[in-house]
Amino acid sequence: MTAEPAILEATPPAAPALSRQEYARRIDELGRIIAKYSDITERLQQSHEQLTATVHSVARGADEEFQKRCTALASIPHQAPQRPNPRH
Repeated sequence: MTAEPAILEATPPAAPALSRQEYARRIDELGRIIAKYSDITERLQQSHEQLTATVHSVARGADEEFQKRCTALASIPHQAPQRPNPRH
């Protein structure tokens, strides 16, 4: 026969018995906690979706602005820079 680890030998103390009223109160409290958690996670999901849409919109606008600036710069005639004449 093998020896069981000491951790498995220890048993937690028994929880005190709850009255029906206390048990019902705790169940109600747990229900409220779960409902609040669900509400918070739903609002968090909505916020995340709104933020993602905003980021995509800003990125599209930045890309469009970048393209406009590139087009404007490309339309400027380019000249080689004039070097100063050292003889004068």
